[in-house]
Amino acid sequence: MTKYETFLRLLCLIPIVLFFVINVFGMRYDSVCEKYDKGYQGNHGIIWNNGKFCFSFPKYIFKKTINNEIQKARKDYNSLSVIFWLTTIITTILFIVK
Repeated sequence: MTKYETFLRLLCLIPIVLFFVINVFGMRYDSVCEKYDKGYQGNHGIIWNNGKFCFSFPKYIFKKTINNEIQKARKDYNSLSVIFWLTTIITTILFIVK
């Protein structure tokens, strides 16, 4: 195994780890939104659905609000989502070029 192949394998771990971290941040965003809006039905994190865990793919949150707590949770989630998709695209391109 060459150093480049080792580098690619390590690079693949970044999006996988970020995926689970973003789901935790999504759970935080959903819980903050539920605290202020009782009818909120979010799906930005890990969800327990019919006896199994469901993970959601990171997606950018466009919802604007004046609440500082929701803004901070949205900003954290969005910044990690952008990093996730950039590393996923870069990793995919490097594997194709290989």
